[in-house]
Amino acid sequence: MKPNNRKKNRKYSIKQLLFAGLIVWLPIVTSIWVISYIVSMTDSLINLLPRAYRPEQLLGFQIPGLGLIIAIIVLLATGLFTANVIGKNIIKLWDNVFSKIPFIKSIYFGVKKVSESIFSDSRESFKNPILVQFPHPNSWTIGFITGSTPSSVSEDMDNEGNYIAVYIPTTPNPTSGYIVFVKESDTREIDFSAEEALKYVVSFGIMNKEKDQL
Repeated sequence: MKPNNRKKNRKYSIKQLLFAGLIVWLPIVTSIWVISYIVSMTDSLINLLPRAYRPEQLLGFQIPGLGLIIAIIVLLATGLFTANVIGKNIIKLWDNVFSKIPFIKSIYFGVKKVSESIFSDSRESFKNPILVQFPHPNSWTIGFITGSTPSSVSEDMDNEGNYIAVYIPTTPNPTSGYIVFVKESDTREIDFSAEEALKYVVSFGIMNKEKDQL
């Protein structure tokens, strides 16, 4: 009976084989597509240069990914520049200029705050994921504390407990989501790092940090 069972277990349906193939190729193709998109997008930065100074004119051929390399160099150079006193003073002057432009200042400083929260190690926002009840009291989802509730908003709430602002990312795109104001006592700590929590959201809740090691 055992040989027959083994032979039976080796039979797979066409659907199972297709899904098995998708599991192998989908992450590979998606990764290649994302990388190709980033490279092609950054290559378009070269078009900002005068035609006579573009690499294909100087070298006689085009270098794929050159825009990405230049973008990384520019970011590193900017980081080094802003790390010294002169650079910090120039950035402050730049901020003052934008602060006087209506509408633009809202976008500029809004994006800057988000960037500082995500990429700066000195800020606590987006660093510690939590569990919060959303979209109704009987369900839980992963969220990130972004700060305290604005006083203009908290005045319209009850005074029973401390309210905090929580960002709830959506699946599979965590850059879009919701801002909700909840009582701090109604949240729960979760044994996830920020990176692990984002991986869990992007993977539709399939990835388990105890089982999947990336």
